[in-house]
Amino acid sequence: MPSGWASACTTASFGPGTGTFAIIAFTTLMGFDLRTAGGNAKVLNLASNYASLVTYLSSGLVVFSIGIPCAISGIVGNLLGSHFALQQGRKVHPPHDAGGAGAPAGQAHFGCGVVKQEV
Repeated sequence: MPSGWASACTTASFGPGTGTFAIIAFTTLMGFDLRTAGGNAKVLNLASNYASLVTYLSSGLVVFSIGIPCAISGIVGNLLGSHFALQQGRKVHPPHDAGGAGAPAGQAHFGCGVVKQEV
């Protein structure tokens, strides 16, 4: 229960990094190996994302004209990136993605996003 509460608070506050916190919780608190913890973290993230989507949809707070193109771009980018990584391997892929976690912070700072803001 405490790890679920921590995951929900992390997802709501930060977004990126929730899976890492879930893996840490699954390995340290529940004694899972990393592979099992990683799989469970993915399921936890998926459930959390669907719960958020249903909540925002039922509240009428989703801007579809922004959200749908962003979703399509994300899917296409992930497919192309994974195909490229599998074809080219480590020789062209950097060891880490420094810009990934900064994007949501920039969205929050500049007021960008797919959720309408109540005034």
